[in-house]
Amino acid sequence: MAHINGWDYAQLEAGGAANRSMSQPLDLVTADLAAEGPVTLAIIDQYGIEGGTESIDVFIDNFRLVDTYVSGAVPEVTVLNGFESQADVDLIVPVSERYTVALHEKTGADDLAVTEGNSSLEITFTAGGGWTRDFTIPFKGTIMESIARIPQGDRGRYTFRMDVIFSALEDGDWPGNWQNFIPREAGGGALNFAMHRLGGDQHVRTYSLPLDQALLTPNAPDNPDDVNPGLSFVNQGAWGDGGMTLHYDNLRIIDTGKAPLEIGNLTLNSDGGGVDISWASSPAQAYGISVSNDLTDWTELATDILGSQTSNTTTYTAAVEDLAGQEFYRVFVSGAAPPLNEGFEDGVPGWTISTGASHEGEVTWEVGEPTNGPGAAKTGSSAAGTDLDADYTSGTWVIYSSPEVSLGPILKPLLTFSYFLDVGEVSAGRVNIFGSDGSEFYAPSTPDEELFFVEGTEGWQEATFDLTSVAGGQKVILQFEFIGNGTGASFFIDDVLIEDASE
Repeated sequence: MAHINGWDYAQLEAGGAANRSMSQPLDLVTADLAAEGPVTLAIIDQYGIEGGTESIDVFIDNFRLVDTYVSGAVPEVTVLNGFESQADVDLIVPVSERYTVALHEKTGADDLAVTEGNSSLEITFTAGGGWTRDFTIPFKGTIMESIARIPQGDRGRYTFRMDVIFSALEDGDWPGNWQNFIPREAGGGALNFAMHRLGGDQHVRTYSLPLDQALLTPNAPDNPDDVNPGLSFVNQGAWGDGGMTLHYDNLRIIDTGKAPLEIGNLTLNSDGGGVDISWASSPAQAYGISVSNDLTDWTELATDILGSQTSNTTTYTAAVEDLAGQEFYRVFVSGAAPPLNEGFEDGVPGWTISTGASHEGEVTWEVGEPTNGPGAAKTGSSAAGTDLDADYTSGTWVIYSSPEVSLGPILKPLLTFSYFLDVGEVSAGRVNIFGSDGSEFYAPSTPDEELFFVEGTEGWQEATFDLTSVAGGQKVILQFEFIGNGTGASFFIDDVLIEDASE
């Protein structure tokens, strides 16, 4: 059990030889941490509650302060379930039979059983007693599903948070004594998470689970009865024969990893060809610019400007004629940026060229205006090809690899790209998907598989591939690989995009 400045905050369940971590978000500590003098952290060990006398060794190590925030970030909150309707309550998956569930509608401004919105989940226990896994709350189809695909150690920017109200006021009093609960995996497995206790003077509590400490299983897309990802709740309480009531509300995810919007410089190009507008940005966001001459009527100048992938600042060059008569400029977030959006128009930072073991000749990947093969880019003026102006030679084996792409909290990542292919016999273009550590997620090996191309095209063709089950939530690298015998114009690609198809 941990006390901070004399206030009871959390207990950690650690039976047997368990190695567990306990986290306490400091924004939930209501005790005064700013007063003069040190913060007092008391650790209390409780064991042998059944009357046993055996000793136990407890080792405590590595007290640390962890900052999960991007510098200056404003946290983004996504509600998983606020229990605002009966349909929200119906998502509850029962495990035990010692309780009933209902939608509790707010009775007035002083109704403590609702912390956000107009209602909450009401759990009424018909029998008291010891530890029991009572129900599971699934989070399929929410941002939790995509976070669950991210490797556990990379989820530090995400925190799960919920409000719990222990019992309800009856004639000005609280009918319950105390209540413990532990969130677990949907299947009941233990988490590295504190057991929390509601005492006689702490009936309305907010709890947090840093998701880099949680074991989360992604949803199985082909299993309609799957409750993953989700959390099961194990309860224990000291209440009378009449049972007791809990309320759950405002189950949410807090993302502390998005950089805030901060406008920087507005400068005239040295050649007089336009105006550079710069701002602090995040590669996870897209932006727009609007202009006005009176601060009342605004005209959208540009939108879907992707945050720089290589720095914390994005710069947009506006043509002088577009700014004529305008005195005011503002930058706004227009939405989430796709993880990858490459049209090969402005250079290719992070893309790399390599060759296969038996590569022969001088053919390699190039970026620019194609004069061979398709004769022009799919869009814009540039594309990538295994030779822009000449046919390949037999024995060519060249690979073009993208920079690392984080699929992150994307529910349904979809890869789309355009390609052109002109090849001789026993030749192919294919797309491989690898983890940033070199692990293989997808590498087609026969013409029957997606992203394995042997048939020539008359012009540009579009290909799509659902990355959800292959590498959802991972950090990936795309490999565009061409193996050529005989001769032909070879393999060209353009407009490589990964986006969230669930939106």
